[in-house]
Amino acid sequence: ATLANEVTVNKDWWWLVQLGKCQHRLDMLRDSEKHYLLSLEIQPMVDTYLYLAKIYLRLDQPLLSISKLQEGLEKFPYEPFLLQAIARIYEGLNDMTQSADNYRQVLKLNNINIEAIACIAANHFYNDQPEISLNFYRRLLQMGVTTA
Repeated sequence: ATLANEVTVNKDWWWLVQLGKCQHRLDMLRDSEKHYLLSLEIQPMVDTYLYLAKIYLRLDQPLLSISKLQEGLEKFPYEPFLLQAIARIYEGLNDMTQSADNYRQVLKLNNINIEAIACIAANHFYNDQPEISLNFYRRLLQMGVTTA
């Protein structure tokens, strides 16, 4: 990947992402971040925003991760994977209202997203609204999910 990137003189976004992936696996997080940012300058892609968010989470910077994902949402406004990643981060930060709001937005874009339905159902259950959560769990069972 390094040789291919040298041949293209840092102009091919795909090779920059591949270099970032390699460095991510080697725990060279700052170098990986640099390659992902260069790739985004050349060609914004949803996957690159998700990889960059993972880097910032590994660096224990969840708010920066959220801001990069929201930057990706500005370029790709109807992308459920970006919204789902933001919801997961808020869930990790124990901000369940923001998490549930983002999962609801995911359901508006993709109404059969199992993770979003299950998380909203669990949120209603733990907020003492078992009747509402039962509707969501019933929906999962109707979809054929047996392990939610």
